[in-house]
Amino acid sequence: MITKIRKLSVAASLACIFSLASLQAASAVDIPNVRVTDVSSQFGTTERVSANAVNGSGLSGGLHDQDPRNTWLMNGQINGEITFQLPQNYAVDNIRVWNYSEGLGERGAKNVTISTSTSDSGAFTSLGNFVFPLESGDSTPGFSVPGWTSQANVRRIKFEMAGGQNVANYGDGFATGLNEVRFQTNSAIPTAPTPNNLINGVSVQAVSSQMTSPPRLAANTVDGSGLSGVFPNQVHINAGDPSLGWMNDFGNFGQQATITYNLGALKNLGGIKIWGLMFGTDDYHMATQLNVEVSADNNTYSNLGDFTLTGRNPAVFGATTYPGNFLDLSTATNLSLLNDIQYVRLKALSAQADRPNGDTLITTQGGGNVAVGFGEVQFFDAVVVPEPSTAALAVLGVVGLTMLGGRRRRRA
Repeated sequence: MITKIRKLSVAASLACIFSLASLQAASAVDIPNVRVTDVSSQFGTTERVSANAVNGSGLSGGLHDQDPRNTWLMNGQINGEITFQLPQNYAVDNIRVWNYSEGLGERGAKNVTISTSTSDSGAFTSLGNFVFPLESGDSTPGFSVPGWTSQANVRRIKFEMAGGQNVANYGDGFATGLNEVRFQTNSAIPTAPTPNNLINGVSVQAVSSQMTSPPRLAANTVDGSGLSGVFPNQVHINAGDPSLGWMNDFGNFGQQATITYNLGALKNLGGIKIWGLMFGTDDYHMATQLNVEVSADNNTYSNLGDFTLTGRNPAVFGATTYPGNFLDLSTATNLSLLNDIQYVRLKALSAQADRPNGDTLITTQGGGNVAVGFGEVQFFDAVVVPEPSTAALAVLGVVGLTMLGGRRRRRA
């Protein structure tokens, strides 16, 4: 009996190990807003067009129908190509394909050369040839591209079918096509911040300069002072109190205004909200362009890109409260950089000060005669997709404990 249990345990463990690829596909999430930017040809103007390969038409419950209005097919071509563009640079951890069926599976793509590019217009790098499985019938389940390995920092992906009948496709002499393609990532995708994923305990790690008299200190930006109301409609109070925010020192106008924040532990960054600094009725100071860098160790920083902040309406001076700005992190240069970071550095590339007399003073690099100010800064955790290896280990652990428990019960 014990020998039999051991065999079952080994078999179950092996099954879990061999399921790593399927676990990776299951844990990956679809990259949104993918579009086709180039195609060799398409058969028709309303059906069998290239847009059908990414618009989800024909998909239901993971199965794809064979309606020609929901497919892409080349116009009398066996050899050809189709190029997909992602909305931003992503780590592409899985590609899911529903091959052409329409009752004629032999038109499905077979030998496909896949190439990637890191930019909208840069050169492609070939990753080699991939053999797509044959699919046919009324409802096809699709498949993860066999042999695909995760690729970082991808913006465009090109499929090239070449070699003629029964090489480019599964034997049809007329054309080659695809039903649907989904590109998937294991990276955390920025989501709308909520009170539940507000990161607490954030501190200021470093600051380029700060006013000490009166005390407009960097620490004021993470202590909640000046905030009023209920999320997500919190406002910052204009009470004429400079201690409610931070401003770079007047003696350091020529220095780029920079604050580095410590999130307290490794996080997957999902959002940043910033309130400008308003005090009294005569001045509003706000960074209008920010560069954001992130780091896991406060030594090596990665650049997320530049972000625009919209300031308070300068025509409404004397207002008692004013709203903040959410940074749209979905426009980051590489979303995978948002994972596992502890330090966030905000650099003011430009700043604006609005005056009651209608003057708007604008400067670059936090210099000139405009001070940069923040009232409050909040950081939000992202919704995280578990890593495939973690999920696999969890499954293996459960199986091992189950089998061990069974052995102990039988020995007792």
